[in-house]
Amino acid sequence: MNRTFILDLAKLMAVAAWADGELSNDEVNALKELLFSVDEVTGAEWREISILLEKKPSPEEADGIVARVASQAKSKQAREMVVKALERLFESDGDFSAEEKRMLRDVEAELESGGGNLMAPLKNLFGGLLRHRTAKMPKTESNAKLHRDNVVLFDLVSSGAISGEPGPEMEKMKKATLAAGLLALVAGLDSGVSEEEKHAIADILAEAWGLSGELSKALINSAAERAEKGELDYYRLTRGYFEISTMDERSEFIKLLFRVANASEGTCLDEIEEIARVAKSLKLPHKVFIDAKLTIPREDRKGL
Repeated sequence: MNRTFILDLAKLMAVAAWADGELSNDEVNALKELLFSVDEVTGAEWREISILLEKKPSPEEADGIVARVASQAKSKQAREMVVKALERLFESDGDFSAEEKRMLRDVEAELESGGGNLMAPLKNLFGGLLRHRTAKMPKTESNAKLHRDNVVLFDLVSSGAISGEPGPEMEKMKKATLAAGLLALVAGLDSGVSEEEKHAIADILAEAWGLSGELSKALINSAAERAEKGELDYYRLTRGYFEISTMDERSEFIKLLFRVANASEGTCLDEIEEIARVAKSLKLPHKVFIDAKLTIPREDRKGL
């Protein structure tokens, strides 16, 4: 499948969401979370899509995107790709209702008939999805928004470990807590986050962000506890880290994930697969993942 079709498909989802009129800030954020989960979209393409999420496209632009997708979706393989991408969006939301599945079938039927009226079923589908997604969001700002976007950072602010005041220190902590959340997710795959893995995370926090002592301990404990309780939102962590990091930082971070995975009894297959998933979600080339994997001795990754 060519890159143009993948990009147009992601743009089509953004156009469909705007079809009812204006989008609230909550709806824009909800849509960003959903579209960021489309793994096939690269980092450069994501920035292009973000423009459509921030500002309603013109009728001419919207019609052009719909027409391009419809013309490229004539093959069964292309139609299946459209439907599968939409299914993944709903599944990532954790609640794919019977009504939403019915509306998705309407989209599929319209594609099979030529896609001349594709916007109508897509508008219904995304209108329901965004209403459902935003209904689950906290209605108050500040701490509630922080809890939603970065629960580990929320824990540190709530406990008084950091002030939470805007500034360079807060920006540093945003990146450190998002990274720690992802490190804890990988470390906790086997049987929770072990002491060896906590020590490895502590070393990383000291080296990369200059964190040590009680603050580092509080951060690690929060990330580990939230991971073990299933309270870390994978998509918010990956999108959050992507948006405030450079390509080089993300590439180095994949090596850090392997370092933590290997801190306790080697690196297992589940950990390798999860790190591959993170690398893909961070819009990194597959070679970056392979190079990072090779930083672990072959015997420690069971020959994989």
